[in-house]
Amino acid sequence: MANSMRSLKTALLLTSIFLLSLSGNKIVAGNLLAAGEEIVVGETYAIEERDALEEIEEKANGKNWKEILSAEKLQKTLSAASKTLPRADSLNTREYYPYYTLEMDIEDADGNTIYPQGFRYNPLDFIYMPGRIIILGDDEKDITWLKENYQQGDRLITAGGDIQNIQEEVGVPVFKFDEKMRERMGIRSVPSSIVQKGNKLLITEYVL
Repeated sequence: MANSMRSLKTALLLTSIFLLSLSGNKIVAGNLLAAGEEIVVGETYAIEERDALEEIEEKANGKNWKEILSAEKLQKTLSAASKTLPRADSLNTREYYPYYTLEMDIEDADGNTIYPQGFRYNPLDFIYMPGRIIILGDDEKDITWLKENYQQGDRLITAGGDIQNIQEEVGVPVFKFDEKMRERMGIRSVPSSIVQKGNKLLITEYVL
């Protein structure tokens, strides 16, 4: 039981760090828990807050990753200025392992390093992303292609396209593409689809 709780909290910790990095947010003052210990991420301050273990257990029990990756969450984390990508010049499917390297030491309350700066891991060992992520460009052909290939549950992101126009055309939320997503998920061109298979991503690039 203790080992299971430790594994859960380790997964939550490492996954939280990765998701924060994907959104482009700095990991600042805060307390996380692993194996029942206080984990210090960045500089901390004397503030009053409820027990961190209670909070993280409540979040772990009350949510699933489908909800975490829902439209509301993605809208917040992918709100940076949209970047553009080149058009795909060939139909291609490739595998991508989104390894992430810690940019700081993760320490416990006694100052002992639990995960050192430079620790490398794959967040897909801990989480599952349901459905597909579709990356669109700014060409009207992308919208036509999307209408013909859309699947229920697809999450749509545009690299340089008109968000409002695409949303009106397809009737579902559309989010902005940013540089952090390109770096963390290995996206090269548009249109593309991304789906998780085990601990890797399958990225398919389409020619229109």
